[in-house]
Amino acid sequence: SLYLKTSVSGPLAGYQSKFLLVGMADTTATAPMSFVSTNSPLFEEYLGLLGQGVMPIPSSPITSEDALLVIDMQADFFHRNPSTNPHGGRFGVTEAEHIVDPIVMMMEHFGQSGATVVACRDYHPVDHICFNTEGGHLPAHCVEGSPGSFLVPPIANALSELIAANGPDRAFVVFKGMHEDID
Repeated sequence: SLYLKTSVSGPLAGYQSKFLLVGMADTTATAPMSFVSTNSPLFEEYLGLLGQGVMPIPSSPITSEDALLVIDMQADFFHRNPSTNPHGGRFGVTEAEHIVDPIVMMMEHFGQSGATVVACRDYHPVDHICFNTEGGHLPAHCVEGSPGSFLVPPIANALSELIAANGPDRAFVVFKGMHEDID
């Protein structure tokens, strides 16, 4: 697995400071470093730009001391699709759909290992200052209670299963705090 080291503070201060590079490390590969990037031209370009800049570091197994942070896997950040995302797409990210399955697999792995899984949701009031309708620079997205603010179904389902299996102390959702005068 490929890990990045960083400091952890705040509510997650007790957890080890290692983070798996989201969904990209192929743990079944025999080569020292191999990546899963099927049908992802942007990820291929990213790897090319990095060159030899990404180096694996020794890692230990995922344990109850670890946490997986799943950030903003919400409908509005995925392009609108009539069958898989009919209510989203307000602020779609190119190739976002490529990371859903690897993230679900990581959620399952972390849950089976006793680690904490936290899903964070972007959650704006309807008149948030960052929206272009309010003089900001972004389209309205992830508006409180809107279908676009919900986690995409595979992520929501995996989180629900983890809550049922491991309890609400080991799998939960947090919302980003917003203030009307702060972007």
